[in-house]
Amino acid sequence: MKKIYVLSNDQTFIRSIDRCLDKIKYNIKVLDIKVTELYKYICSHPVDFIIVHSSYIDNYYNIFDMLLGAKRCGIIYVSRNLEYGNLFNATNNPRFYMIEPGKEEALNDIITIMYRSINAIDQVTNELNKYKEKVEENKLVNKAKVYLMNNKGLSEEEAYKLILKYAMDKRLSKLEISKSILRGDLI
Repeated sequence: MKKIYVLSNDQTFIRSIDRCLDKIKYNIKVLDIKVTELYKYICSHPVDFIIVHSSYIDNYYNIFDMLLGAKRCGIIYVSRNLEYGNLFNATNNPRFYMIEPGKEEALNDIITIMYRSINAIDQVTNELNKYKEKVEENKLVNKAKVYLMNNKGLSEEEAYKLILKYAMDKRLSKLEISKSILRGDLI
């Protein structure tokens, strides 16, 4: 069940959200919290999505950038004045979506699509980060091999075997051993 916080000072909007969202799929909570305390609250009370009505947060867009930067949740902003200029950073983020009031019946579909795309993007990002880490590890291992070849007169194969031997003997990764070699701690 996805957790959703609704932030609005408009009771008509809150009733509309209550009527439109599927209560079987979503745990919906209307928050009565100051805008200045919202970021801290969401950091300590994780949520999947927030639905923010302009009556709550009009012209206070920094909070969107903070939440999106921290990848805390998806944000659906409901406003008549869709000011894309002020929301440039947010509108270019897949975790952010804007709708006009009166279009709340589309929220179930919007949340489903956003949830799928956020998960897919997070999965690809995690894979990309793993590859980046592997490339960085290979760079450092290669630098350590070159250091051993130049300073100890070893062949490339001998240098690599020495790095592996140290890694196994000390029960450390090749990356940690390579860093130690390059700092001059090991040899």
